Amino acid sequence: MWAQSTRSTYSGALIDWIAWCDANRIPEDDHLPISCELLSMFIASKISHDGASHAGNIMSGLQAWHIVQGFNWSFGEDPLVLGLKHAISSNAPPSTTHPLHPPVLIAHLKALRLNIDL
Repeated sequence: MWAQSTRSTYSGALIDWIAWCDANRIPEDDHLPISCELLSMFIASKISHDGASHAGNIMSGLQAWHIVQGFNWSFGEDPLVLGLKHAISSNAPPSTTHPLHPPVLIAHLKALRLNIDL
């Protein structure tokens, strides 16, 4: 259904979710389906700790988990979740983003080709 790298990312999201629930003493009955309030608190903690990209991957992983388990993922239109998605894409702390790297030029590729032993 998903590529191996995607499955690995999504399983990491599930591990993060369960660890967060355990650390915050969330009852197991509230782990699935996830409430909007718990999802919001969890994602907000991930944005501030791990960065926007990781938080976005976690949301995708949790959505996939709901689908596989036969639960409805009803957060697509929720204003709070939409706000979090906006925060994920545009308001991550600077410490969680990386500067752009300079582009790879043809000259770099030529130098690499001349000096690599295949």
